Amino acid sequence: DDTPDSIQISSNGSVNQIDSNHYNIVGLNKSDEIYHPIMYELDDAGNLNWHNDYPSVSEDYTRIFSSILNDKVYMLAAYHPVGFDMTEGHFKVLKTDINGAVEGEFNDEYNTYGLRSIKVSKDSTSLFILPSGGGPNLTRLYAVKFNPTTMSLDTLVSEDTNVYDYYCPEGVEELNYYFPDLSVEDVFVKEKKQLRLAPNPAKNYTYVYFDIANFNRSAKIEIHNLQGKLVNSYPLQGAIGRVYEDLSSYTSGIYVVSLIMDNRLLESSKLVVE
Repeated sequence: DDTPDSIQISSNGSVNQIDSNHYNIVGLNKSDEIYHPIMYELDDAGNLNWHNDYPSVSEDYTRIFSSILNDKVYMLAAYHPVGFDMTEGHFKVLKTDINGAVEGEFNDEYNTYGLRSIKVSKDSTSLFILPSGGGPNLTRLYAVKFNPTTMSLDTLVSEDTNVYDYYCPEGVEELNYYFPDLSVEDVFVKEKKQLRLAPNPAKNYTYVYFDIANFNRSAKIEIHNLQGKLVNSYPLQGAIGRVYEDLSSYTSGIYVVSLIMDNRLLESSKLVVE
């Protein structure tokens, strides 16, 4: 239940479960006729633990979503300058810790007229953002791959250049604006990767994900330090899977993880241990 001494108005937004007892919520709070982002935490009984406002005198917000990745909250928000029509809007990403303290911010360089979805990539290394743009009452579909480490755009995909009416006549459904549950990355990855690491950078552990074409029993993972010394090696028992790598004995630095088959390097990736 909202109370006058906590949050006046909260609309739009999304809910993310932190653990079995806590939920992180973002929304839009109204003050002086301007909407701005707000984040708050509830326990499993619905009690308000805390809330943080992110007010602005120059920006009026219209939509907001969030996702949690590696104990960081990423708020995706659409806004326009106060006094301007909402079709002159942009989107930004605010990065906070789990308690709402801002650690980074990204502002887009493209006009956008709405936001539709945000999702964590399957390997937990990237965020996928689905905005929409094109002009008043018109929508072009495009998608953005966002790097949460550098807080920058990784890839802008705009292959669909058709112009759709916002109200979707002639059988075009609003659902088409949202990411499907499967194969989100297929839009961005033209050449399939056989080796991935997540989390990366990592502290205590990482997972080595592999998906090997033409697999045979000679396939293995090798990890070397930058001096070329072999740190770990283990055979792979199948074409697809993941391996847990305990980093507790690793010193901080950069390592090279290699996927090898028939004594031939298939793919390698740098692992940053903090």
